[in-house]
Amino acid sequence: MRTDRVHDAMLERLLGGPDLAADDALIALADRFAGCDRAAVLARLDDVARGLFDAVALPPRAQADRLASALRDTLGLRPVTHDHRALLVDHALATHRAHPLVIAAVGHELARRAGLTARICRVQTDWWLTLPGDEVLTALGCSPGTTRPCGPLTAICPHQLAYALLAHLGHDGPPAWHELASSLFDRLPTH
Repeated sequence: MRTDRVHDAMLERLLGGPDLAADDALIALADRFAGCDRAAVLARLDDVARGLFDAVALPPRAQADRLASALRDTLGLRPVTHDHRALLVDHALATHRAHPLVIAAVGHELARRAGLTARICRVQTDWWLTLPGDEVLTALGCSPGTTRPCGPLTAICPHQLAYALLAHLGHDGPPAWHELASSLFDRLPTH
């Protein structure tokens, strides 16, 4: 067992806290379910975000294009919905195979670090990332094969991100993950 693994009580405090950020939710859940090198993930996000610092002066469509390029070309992320490990941020960054929810959350974190405003959104079961003016990053952070939202987008906060990720981990992962996710759901506050 890893000594730096997030304990359930700490995880409960973190995920229920008022200052939860998307990167904290991604890393803490990845750590609890499979172990995660927090420092390596944060360093990778910071490194890629540095390439976006000048995008803040660009119009929203150009910002969206730069962010899409960072996710697709720099990080090489491709949406995968059939592999439960794609829900783990460190695994996704290492293999370039990420669940659409993870892609949207990583995009949000890159934008936040670069001084851009971005929202994680959903419509039905698809995940999207939007920038000011609702510039949707088409075909990125969405389910494979989807290029435009099929309805109105609903923005989610980091707490809702954590709940959605926990639901996917429990549903898509092995039986032990289902049990762990159920246990954590019972302990987290309702938002």
